Amino acid sequence: MTINPHRDEIADYLRRASCHFGHTFREERDGLSVDEAAEKRDVGRDQVASCRRAVYRVLAGEFSANETQATYDEAVYRALLHFRGEMSVGLRQYVLGQLTRFKAEWLPDLKVEPLQCPYAVGSPAKAGAVKVREPRVCPDCHTAHAGDCW
Repeated sequence: MTINPHRDEIADYLRRASCHFGHTFREERDGLSVDEAAEKRDVGRDQVASCRRAVYRVLAGEFSANETQATYDEAVYRALLHFRGEMSVGLRQYVLGQLTRFKAEWLPDLKVEPLQCPYAVGSPAKAGAVKVREPRVCPDCHTAHAGDCW
């Protein structure tokens, strides 16, 4: 197993990311179990576990072994695209290369653009919005949650 030379830079951006993957990274760092994180964010336990595995794989520089993993892993890389202007040239090339590989190997319809999931824990509900209690799978972050995305 090789060590991902971009691990520290990726971790720095995940600490600041406002998405499921950023929350996942911070919650684990804060010592929350999968069950505690799922309850805190009102999401499914399996979704939290899948997000954690995806963050691990990206930090380790591992590539997805199947399409299910790829749908989570590519979302982590797309979340990093929000920091494209701050990234080192090497990390930017690495992220774009990984996304190109996902498109070629697992996800031919993948759009190489920043993750656009409006769900964020702690953000105030939109005025007049009806909170959806039925978990749905967000088309951008591939995570089921009962947030205000729809």
